Amino acid sequence: MVAAANSSSSEMLKQPTLSVSSRTSKHRLSASAEVVANIMQSLSIRSSAVNGNVLTKPTIKTGSQPPTSTPFNESKSLQLTADNSAGNKQPALEVLKPATCTGSSFYAKEMALLATHVQTGLQARVAPIPIDDCTGGVYYLRTKNRRLTGVFNPADEEAYAPNNPKQYNKPEASSVFSMREGISAGDSAVREVVAYLLDHQHFARVPVTLLASIYHPDFHFKASETPHGKIGALQAYVAHRDTADDVGSGLFSVAEVQAIAILDIRLANQDRHGGNLLVVEPAQTITQTSTSVVTKSLAGKKVSLVPIDHGACLPRISALSETSFMWLLWPQSKQPFSLAAREYIAALDAHHDLKLLEDNLPANYPLEREAILTLFVCTTLLKFCALDRHMTAYDIGMLMCRQGTVAEQEMKPSVLETLVAKSLRDPAVLKCEALLKPVQKMAAFSDTKLSQDRAWTNYVAIFVTTFRRELVAHLAIAK
Repeated sequence: MVAAANSSSSEMLKQPTLSVSSRTSKHRLSASAEVVANIMQSLSIRSSAVNGNVLTKPTIKTGSQPPTSTPFNESKSLQLTADNSAGNKQPALEVLKPATCTGSSFYAKEMALLATHVQTGLQARVAPIPIDDCTGGVYYLRTKNRRLTGVFNPADEEAYAPNNPKQYNKPEASSVFSMREGISAGDSAVREVVAYLLDHQHFARVPVTLLASIYHPDFHFKASETPHGKIGALQAYVAHRDTADDVGSGLFSVAEVQAIAILDIRLANQDRHGGNLLVVEPAQTITQTSTSVVTKSLAGKKVSLVPIDHGACLPRISALSETSFMWLLWPQSKQPFSLAAREYIAALDAHHDLKLLEDNLPANYPLEREAILTLFVCTTLLKFCALDRHMTAYDIGMLMCRQGTVAEQEMKPSVLETLVAKSLRDPAVLKCEALLKPVQKMAAFSDTKLSQDRAWTNYVAIFVTTFRRELVAHLAIAK
């Protein structure tokens, strides 16, 4: 996602925004059947979409599918169900799989509210607004009253994806298939949703994000295509006037910087910069109401940060070279983790996170196994360094990011990359991997989830144990 452009018009300053107030309850709430049923009824969500197992490709009048390129994984590409045929010209939205299993009714309500606001605009045929300052096709979506309410990032319009409208295409005769080594073209949208789902209790304040199929004729289509619904990440628009690049870091609270750092470390964010940290006033509540939130005079006051743009999170474990954290330059990252932060870190459980993602992502749009392994490794890194070694966010970030000049960074891997490489070469890991490969070949013929795959869970356990041993040894030497 991208930050909303500044606007001097009064209309642009009256935009609805998202509630991301931090919640600290240690008890997860269960979404009631009544809440879920009401949400599904209000959004006209079909059981096929909820199950995520019978999604079919869109009807194309020509009888042929739109052209695709090698980097876009067709086997995972979600398409519309039969209701969104080429003959259906009414703009529409469909939530592919509502978050009924997140363990929190609040998540489901937030998603329903965002979807409802977007739907009103689509039904009123309010045109989406293309956003220029990004590499992919990204659109502002508005309510029927033309207030900004969402930001939509279609998977097929991402950089290097088959329908990118900005000429960010795969170079001819090149082995490069995506803009980032560890994330395939078309896979950023699901990562936007993952970041929201894994931001437990809205600790880092990631705006509500969901996977949706949206049709509007003003989206980008090739001349040979019949307009159809597009799958992508739909995120609540957060009204703001500044980003972290526009104000001094002295205005940021230690607690919020640490919360964002925890999220970035867990997800191995490859692209955390000041431009994707929105600045809003803490005195205001960020809600999806008619009241907008924008910054006024910032002199002498603290501000709140809202992190967006998480499509470059969770790269494959073998491709961590672009890990980048802007907050390493801020003094707040060098402060010891607060008690609240340590309690939050202690409660993190990668196994629970995997189950959460399996329950809430459509079955044919999962994360790759190597990306899931990144989540396990980085969660282990965060918990051990922060809790056992009492390291700061800065200390941990320095282990994850390459150091030195640009030329030096090209040649010298980070500490994390080195430890992962050693773990991958460990005899026990190699032996376990050899047993895993035959199971992977059968994966296409099985509906077994990763969390229920014994060979996979055994491999993860061996790998994480090996990585932890290498980490302990490295820190002992560094000390």
